[in-house]
Amino acid sequence: MVLDYNRPSIPGCHGLTFFGPVVEVVIGVPQPLVDYLRTRGQPVPVPISGHALIDTGASQTAVVEAPCRQDLGLLPVSTATTHGAHGPQEVNIYRIEVTVPGGHRPMSAMLQAAAYPPLDLAGTYSAQGMTLIALLGRDYLEHVTFLYDGPSGRVEVYHGGAL
Repeated sequence: MVLDYNRPSIPGCHGLTFFGPVVEVVIGVPQPLVDYLRTRGQPVPVPISGHALIDTGASQTAVVEAPCRQDLGLLPVSTATTHGAHGPQEVNIYRIEVTVPGGHRPMSAMLQAAAYPPLDLAGTYSAQGMTLIALLGRDYLEHVTFLYDGPSGRVEVYHGGAL
């Protein structure tokens, strides 16, 4: 999947510099839970669609907590203390399925994601019609090939090692 960040309001490489590498994502319950719910005849929560910022500085993917609890009905599987720009913080950990649609093959990974109630970068992105629901960390990136082409203002994400 190739993402081009040339926008009328911010042309060329400056769009990528301003927004960072943002991709469309779908966050849902993990496949084993989907299978369990279906065998019990229970409804499967509808996945959440939005955008994610690729964060190469984060070892773990982070999600906005409210949709995980309210829309997906997930309960935390554990807690952890994270250390980032916000300082040490206790966060809930959820098992989720993250899919980046597009290209010839959607890229999915089952992850344990940290939930950040203060993950609020919405103002920057909502003006461009994006709803930021996650930061994709290196735990996701280990499943894909990621190319950041700064001079052209493009990002390329490929499943596996295929370029």
